[in-house]
Amino acid sequence: MQWTHSPLIRIYKTIGNNNEETTTLETLKSSLSRTLVPYYPLAGRLHWIHGGRLELHCNAKGTKVMEAYSIEKLDELGDFAPTEAIEDLVPKVDYGSPIEDWPLLLVQVTRFSCDGLYVVTTTCHTMGDGWSAANFFNAWAKLAREDELEEYEIPFHDHTILRSPEPLTPPCFL
Repeated sequence: MQWTHSPLIRIYKTIGNNNEETTTLETLKSSLSRTLVPYYPLAGRLHWIHGGRLELHCNAKGTKVMEAYSIEKLDELGDFAPTEAIEDLVPKVDYGSPIEDWPLLLVQVTRFSCDGLYVVTTTCHTMGDGWSAANFFNAWAKLAREDELEEYEIPFHDHTILRSPEPLTPPCFL
């Protein structure tokens, strides 16, 4: 698994007259905070252990959330091809710093002059695959809508149940 971060871009165009800038950003931040309770590993940090392996410390160091404003309109960005202007909208990780300092989840919310919203998350690929990322973002969206998570939507992190019984018994073939 790569230990770099993968960005995911979401674009929301305004519908009607939206003067709820503060409310939207506060909703995103507070719902993210609530989502990180069951998804607490994303608020931790990785560090290297013997054998060149990574280990996760669930130390609640948190995520990084950034807010930005652009005087441009969403339509002026064209087809969102990878340009310098688009890359400025993606949160950056300082890979020159120790891995223990890297947030595992970074969020940048950019509001455009047309009230469009550009939400970019950058997640450490080591933390999961596309399926687990989709579950996290669905949970975040649900909490942002002020719904509650169902029990089946809460991740189960106790991997000790996967251990074999001690001692292992060899297979018997008759």
